[in-house]
Amino acid sequence: NAQQKLHIPTLKEELIFASGSPFPVFEGFGKTFEPGQGNNAYIFPGASLGVICAGIRHIHESVFLFAAEGLANLVTEEDLALGRMYPPLSKIKEISIKIATKVAEEAYKEGMASTYPEPKG
Repeated sequence: NAQQKLHIPTLKEELIFASGSPFPVFEGFGKTFEPGQGNNAYIFPGASLGVICAGIRHIHESVFLFAAEGLANLVTEEDLALGRMYPPLSKIKEISIKIATKVAEEAYKEGMASTYPEPKG
């Protein structure tokens, strides 16, 4: 439940935490952690925009891998230091455009795109 507090009595190993719902900032173990939201808000908007822009006619599972790689490349050292697995959701428009760009670039490389001429950077 998103209303419950995150309680970790003892941390002996590293912890990675993401939730589909927002969780409050957690302070403990001498650090402040900002849990990320691990939901569809990150992948689907960017993947869909990339599919539309590149004219991908068959959405192969690799499209989602391209989107996931694009998202992973946007995680900063600051995000990791705060315990976030994702960039802040407040930057979702910028993130979606960058994911769409990654999807489209890979679609052209893999011969999956049907929109021509290929855009030039």
